[in-house]
Amino acid sequence: MSKADYSFFFPFRVRYSETDKQGIVFNAHYLTYFDTAIYEYCRTLPFDFQEDLNQSGADFHTVHVDLDFQAPAGFDDEIEAM
Repeated sequence: MSKADYSFFFPFRVRYSETDKQGIVFNAHYLTYFDTAIYEYCRTLPFDFQEDLNQSGADFHTVHVDLDFQAPAGFDDEIEAM
């Protein structure tokens, strides 16, 4: 899929604490970027996600993730989750 296939993007700037000794983002941090982007996407939806969760008790959970690393991200890089 290309970037044109997506309608939502959430920007990040890589922080020093997210990198390893070589200055590259530690793999597990990519999942925190995705988690943040998913919640930010929910904020753009035409209903109150948190209120719906409180009323219905229905929540969603990530049960499987596949990541394909195309290139490393490093300290102070600007990246987008989509």
